[in-house]
Amino acid sequence: MHLIMSSLFFRRSTGPDLDQVRFIWPTTTTAMTKMSLWNAALGRSYATAVANACGQPVNVARAGDRWKYLMLGLSSHMKGTYFICIDGFDSRGQLNKDDATIAAIAQRAVAKADSSGISIRLFLSGTPETIARVPQPAEGVHTITLGASNPPQGPFNDRGDDESLSQPLLNTSDSEAVTRYRITELCKAEPDLTEFLTDPNIKLLIEGIRGNYNHLEAKITEINSCETERQVQDVIKNTTVDLDRVQKNRLKALDISLSTDQVKKLNELLVWVAGVSNGPTIKFLQSALYLKFRENFRLESEVRNTYLALLKTDEDGVVTFKSDELIKILRENDSQDPGSDVADLYTQEITPAEIGLCRRFIKNACDTVDYTRFKFDDFFDNMVHKAHIHLCDENSVNFTVFCSCIKVLSETGNDTNLEKLCNYASIWFYEHLKTLVENFETFEPSRQSLSATGRELVNLFYDAELIDVWFSKTNLGCLKYDWLYRDEFIDPLTKFWKNPHVAKGYAKDIEKTSWVKKVTAESVNKYMILERVATRLAQHWFSCTGTMDDQYLWTSFGLVAKVSCAFLSF
Repeated sequence: MHLIMSSLFFRRSTGPDLDQVRFIWPTTTTAMTKMSLWNAALGRSYATAVANACGQPVNVARAGDRWKYLMLGLSSHMKGTYFICIDGFDSRGQLNKDDATIAAIAQRAVAKADSSGISIRLFLSGTPETIARVPQPAEGVHTITLGASNPPQGPFNDRGDDESLSQPLLNTSDSEAVTRYRITELCKAEPDLTEFLTDPNIKLLIEGIRGNYNHLEAKITEINSCETERQVQDVIKNTTVDLDRVQKNRLKALDISLSTDQVKKLNELLVWVAGVSNGPTIKFLQSALYLKFRENFRLESEVRNTYLALLKTDEDGVVTFKSDELIKILRENDSQDPGSDVADLYTQEITPAEIGLCRRFIKNACDTVDYTRFKFDDFFDNMVHKAHIHLCDENSVNFTVFCSCIKVLSETGNDTNLEKLCNYASIWFYEHLKTLVENFETFEPSRQSLSATGRELVNLFYDAELIDVWFSKTNLGCLKYDWLYRDEFIDPLTKFWKNPHVAKGYAKDIEKTSWVKKVTAESVNKYMILERVATRLAQHWFSCTGTMDDQYLWTSFGLVAKVSCAFLSF
């Protein structure tokens, strides 16, 4: 029997100062790539099959597709037992797509070997919060918890495993090794802290974190900001609850230090950090902020310095939140204890919920022009003295990103400042739309925004100039795959256009209203929605203007074939 081990571990890169010490989190896409390469090196049959698969139009850019087409789809060319080790898994910011891929691998791992004769064994490690987010295979999996005295409840707990495995284990040696390594790195960057971080203090720190590396990183961050020995000792001795309070106090201090305009800019930035489907870089965020504020900022400096309490960047310029706990704090609302630090940020006489209710009422009652002309946003901001740092719930964030994507694609001007945002919007707006529609029953966006965005979205599929903006040569391969070979985006689009509040947005244009009714009718092929896209691509090809790329021909031909209910392989 062949035993094949595919592994992927997280590592650290080091730099001359602490700000350059970063976690390099592996992606599931990277894991799938390494597995395919290793398997190809071990067998000519599999290598030939992979080469043939990659030559087909099936897109394998995403981890789930690589698992489906390059692993499961080619299992007949694989023999033996495959041990897959993914150590340090973290799916934050990936819209749960990595979680779904890992769940699919786990499902295959617990299943019996099929006729292909291969067997898969999966080892996955990560923080308790990350592991708990991964959907559970029907048969369940064994879980070993290290360090946490109270492991969080999640789909991977209480599976009826052996009793010895369900007991929390404190991996003291690993915890001590990692803590001392982090302290050494910190002292290299900040030599003045060496005399404060004595061996007794380090031992207290190790005992306090109880094997929870999230708490360790949070405490390291706090220690790095201390100015006196007493402050260092206070951080070390603080319990987890106290540490949460320290984070809230730091958020409160940041909120107080910023002007209203600075807070508005930060809040917009937080939406994009939390809401995009891949790691947002500094350059991408600069483009996203430009859409709203129409100016460029010293964003890299601000993220590294001004917003140090909230955000961090890696050597590639990817921006992330410093911890999941900060996201929770930002999303806390006035339902919490009135004496809490976050609640104290707001005026007590009129709560943010009351102001938000009035704001939504006025927005729905007025059109966009009047709402802006009367400066209602400024009025409501003044009701609470100033804007405050916050982050809306996941559905609101997704809707905001979706609307911004449609807005930037609707601008026909060639503004290079919006190039990166436009490129993202072209291949991700329909993913955000799908998420939005799936949550319509539990989430009700602003009716005014639905109407405005619905009108603009119709234009993207109707107007030739706007079709050129998003269905561009740059992303033609990805767009071709998503709209020709995947079926999950047409139905959400149809459902969205049929929403009465959305329909109100394009109702005044008789020609477009008639077209929408025609292509969304139950009696027609659902791919009729793409008829004008196919026409535009064909025009480019046959007129020989702008491009001679034959993908324009085959993509338009494929769309026509879809409309005609024909199946062709390209």
